[in-house]
Amino acid sequence: HTNDSFQFDSAQFGDSCQPLCNQDNESLVKLFLYDDDQFDFEYEWDLNLLADDSSTPFASGEVSIGLNKSPLYHKTMCTPKQSCLSFNISAPSASWSSMPIYSLAMDDTIYREIQWYPGWNSQTPNNQTTIMGSCTVNGLCDEQTQDLFDLQLRTPEEFKFWDGRSSDKIPYDNITWNFDYSDDETRVPPISRSDALLSASQYISTAYKTGSSYRTIECIPKSKGNCDYSFNMTADSAVESYVVKKNGVQLVNTQGVEGLIWKNHDSFMTKLLMTPFGQSCSPPNPSKRGLSAGSIAGIVIACLLVLCLLMCVIIMCLKR
Repeated sequence: HTNDSFQFDSAQFGDSCQPLCNQDNESLVKLFLYDDDQFDFEYEWDLNLLADDSSTPFASGEVSIGLNKSPLYHKTMCTPKQSCLSFNISAPSASWSSMPIYSLAMDDTIYREIQWYPGWNSQTPNNQTTIMGSCTVNGLCDEQTQDLFDLQLRTPEEFKFWDGRSSDKIPYDNITWNFDYSDDETRVPPISRSDALLSASQYISTAYKTGSSYRTIECIPKSKGNCDYSFNMTADSAVESYVVKKNGVQLVNTQGVEGLIWKNHDSFMTKLLMTPFGQSCSPPNPSKRGLSAGSIAGIVIACLLVLCLLMCVIIMCLKR
C-alpha cells in the first residue's frame, strides 16, 4: 500500500526478483521523478498507446510536490508488447525553483533522464513528450511532411576518466551528438537559436550508465533535399555502438569529418562521425564550413585591434 512517506506502492531490489510484467506479451515502463521543491504544486503525466483510437490515456497520474511531501515518485506500468507509446509530463504551476530529475525507461532501454527546468521563464516549456517502443513512420508521423528519426546506442561496459579512475557512470557531456543540418553554414544558427534540432542533452543531462541501452525517437520535418540533414557524433564520445534509422531503415554511410557540433548551447569545430540522413550523400565541402560564434567574435575583435593600432601609427606620423 502507499504510505505517507513515499509516493509509490513498492520497489524491487536485487537479482532474483520475479518479472513485474508478462514477458511474452507485455513491456515494462518505469518512471522515476525526484523534486525536493518546497513550494506546493503538482506534476501531471499520462501514457498513451498511439495505435489506440481511444481518447482515454492508457495510464495517468499526478505527483504532489511541496513542504512535508516525499520528493521521490516511482511508477511501473505493464504495456502491450511491440506498442508505440507517448509519455507526456507537464508542470502547469511549477515555480522558478522547480528543478526535477526524472527518468523514463522501457524494457531496460532508457529514453530520457534529465534535470528539467519547467518554471524558469516563459521560453522554457512546462511540458515534455517522449516517444517509446515499436514505432513506424506511418503510425507515428505525418508521412507527407515528416520522417521518423530513430537512434539506438549502447554505452561501454567500463568507463575510465583521464586519470585512470574507473566509474559505472559516464558524465553526460562525454557523449555528444546532434541531429541537424548537414551544411555547416546552415548549421550556424541565428541568435534566437541555441541548440541543434535534436541533441543528446535534450534527452540525457544527468549521467549515462555503463553497459546500458539508450534510445531516441522523434518525427522530424522532411527536408527539401535528400541530404539536407545528418546525424553527427563527436569521434571521442564514450559509446560502444550506435545505430541510426530513417523511417525504419538503418543508415550506414558514416563518414569521419571535421565539422560543427552543438554542446552546452555553443557550437564548435571538432572531429565528427557524420551519418547523412539520406541515401548516396557526399561529404560536406570543407571550403564551405562556417565558424563558431566564438571564432567569429574573436576574428572581429582581432580586426578591430589591428585597425586601432594602424590609426594610432598614422596619427603619430602626422604629428611628426
